[in-house]
Amino acid sequence: MRRWNTSLQAIAVALPLLVTSIPVAAGAVRGEHSEAMLLSKQASVAPGGELRVALRLVHDDGWHSYWVNPGDSGLATRLRWHLPDGWQAGDIDWPTPHRFELDGIHNFGYDGEVSLPLTLRAPADATPGARIILQADARWLVCKDICVSEKVSLELPVSIGLQESTTGQRWNDIDASLPRAVVINQGRINATGDGFDFRLDGLPAPLMPGTRVGIFPRSSQWLSHRPLSASVDAQRQLRFSVARNDYFTRWPRQPVLLLKPEAGDLPAYEAMLDLPPPDRTGDAR
Repeated sequence: MRRWNTSLQAIAVALPLLVTSIPVAAGAVRGEHSEAMLLSKQASVAPGGELRVALRLVHDDGWHSYWVNPGDSGLATRLRWHLPDGWQAGDIDWPTPHRFELDGIHNFGYDGEVSLPLTLRAPADATPGARIILQADARWLVCKDICVSEKVSLELPVSIGLQESTTGQRWNDIDASLPRAVVINQGRINATGDGFDFRLDGLPAPLMPGTRVGIFPRSSQWLSHRPLSASVDAQRQLRFSVARNDYFTRWPRQPVLLLKPEAGDLPAYEAMLDLPPPDRTGDAR
């Protein structure tokens, strides 16, 4: 196992990875400080149909893994699929993360139990009645006062047949953990000396005046990762200022902010900003 001390400001290691698919559940595989298993929402998939699966991670107490943007250090969980010809795998649909802070290092990720769902698609010419083994490797970084790189190989048989979906609280919880995708195309972003001023209009209806939201940048080298929150004002606008990330070079091609209400009964939103870039857009000075 590789280990890193969490005081490192960044972890610049490219990890090769791989993943599996699953009918209902595969047995858990134990790492050093967490365990992994595969789940499936369906018992079988039709030719040309979609199979909804998830990588479930259970962390030991005090340990955490990382979101798609891990923050100041860390690495996002990766899956690399070994699929039969014609199968396709989508990207992970990332659940709403939590913030973690240690010695001034600000990170985004998950502790306890988390399921990272995605969609597989079977080829249209898949043979009804066939049983297929889908194989994958998963690699993730878990951290406490040190960091440990964990890797497991997973596999699971899948039946080709009728498109059968299972129901239950587990998949209800997985679906509820995902932020809702929205597009914000009203507002303005201005560049300042060391950061940006945001004014976002046209917010989702549940974000009423007075709602306070935590703000997470989805891109890793865009905005500061320090804790950031703001309240929706009486005009139903969200206004906030934030410093550039220390490694900022240019405005992201597809800027996305995750808006996480502090009230636990409201959903989080993954907001794609369809707005003109700042008037001094550009490049790092």
